[in-house]
Amino acid sequence: MGTEFEYTRTIDDDGQVVDPFVPKFDITKVINFQKEIDQSQKVRVESPRFIRTLRKALYEVFYESDKDHSGYLDYNEFKESFKKLSYGLNDNDIYTLIALADEDDDGKITWEEFVPIGIEAIKTFYARNKLMQKSKDAVKELDKDAMEKVYYPEINKAWEILEKEFKKQDIHQDGKVTLFQLKKVLRKSNLVTPKELNAIVRNCDLDTYEYSFFKQDLFNVRFELSKSRILESNMDLVQKSLVEECEKFDTTRNGKIHITQMNDILKNSKFILLSPFQIHTVLGQAEIDEKRYLNYRKFVFKVKEMINSLFSVEALSESAELIKQGKVSEEEVKQTYISNLDLFKIFKEYDRNMNGFLELDEYMLCLKDQDLDLSSQEIVSLSLVADTDGNGQIDYEEFMKHFREVLDMVRFQTLVNTQTAEIMERRIEERVKKAKDEEEKRQEEDL
Repeated sequence: MGTEFEYTRTIDDDGQVVDPFVPKFDITKVINFQKEIDQSQKVRVESPRFIRTLRKALYEVFYESDKDHSGYLDYNEFKESFKKLSYGLNDNDIYTLIALADEDDDGKITWEEFVPIGIEAIKTFYARNKLMQKSKDAVKELDKDAMEKVYYPEINKAWEILEKEFKKQDIHQDGKVTLFQLKKVLRKSNLVTPKELNAIVRNCDLDTYEYSFFKQDLFNVRFELSKSRILESNMDLVQKSLVEECEKFDTTRNGKIHITQMNDILKNSKFILLSPFQIHTVLGQAEIDEKRYLNYRKFVFKVKEMINSLFSVEALSESAELIKQGKVSEEEVKQTYISNLDLFKIFKEYDRNMNGFLELDEYMLCLKDQDLDLSSQEIVSLSLVADTDGNGQIDYEEFMKHFREVLDMVRFQTLVNTQTAEIMERRIEERVKKAKDEEEKRQEEDL
């Protein structure tokens, strides 16, 4: 009783109970987000007790909402049921859970399907939301208008390709396709991730989809997923899950998998909420051998570094501001003029088996041999982006139509990423120095 009484005696200026034994939180000193989450919470989200309580709460909510005892929840049942949870989930958290939960994309979220990702995601959201409450306005949030400048180059390119596919499926020529046709088009492309597809479909109230809204819908999905902070606050789990998935492909147990296999793993990972182009940018940092294989344990560590420096909420905010303020512009990208005839000659020269396709290896060799002043990272990114249908082959139409635009997009993103990484590195150095100076000051005062 004494302990509880003493605790409730301490009140802050806002009338909130303050634990006198917990230091005041300062977001500007945060270097390790995950460590801060673990240390700042009275409720330890990794404790067995918390996980048992959460699992029980999920079970009760899930089965109370399953009115017809079918064993699954549809989109609306899922959305309404998780609003009842007392873990501080906001609308964006529930939206992200929906995108992650329906693994087989059948519109039916089962208990077995949901539990593995649900527990980990809610633990992350709960701890993160508590942390955000403490930091209040000090945490940088994403500006939607600015983020359009980050995502729309990729989205416009996706729309240019997918619009033709939608029109092929639009048999009534009324600007609409069925949800089945929508899924068919998006699954055949390398331009959206399974999570993005799920989120778009889950937002459809009708059995048909008016595809003129696709660009805006895709942007909204990417913006909402990027706000979730599930990546930056759960990186240890991300690393572990990626290694486990890579081991399934590593049949020879030599610690290596092909770069296209890693591309599929990143796209399908429950914890990687990056767009396809962002994934290709990350893969551009991989050290690959002559057969396009990479050491996945080494690369997964690189993924963690890149997410922190380029794709955290703070880093994305910086990228958006760089573009918005004109500090990085498309005019800075070196324009490379190559005639259609030259492109045709290049394609024929490297299509060594004369099958009308360039295999990924042939395409990378083609880029390497041309006088385009491309880095090895840009060659990998450009090759993966050019494979618009994700089949590991670049056909003549893909090569001719998308070469110049994709080249400029990759180069522009390289400029943005370079400057963003420099800003983030300076910021971390400043935080480390500030924390060190304050620690030295406290030690001097103690003396």
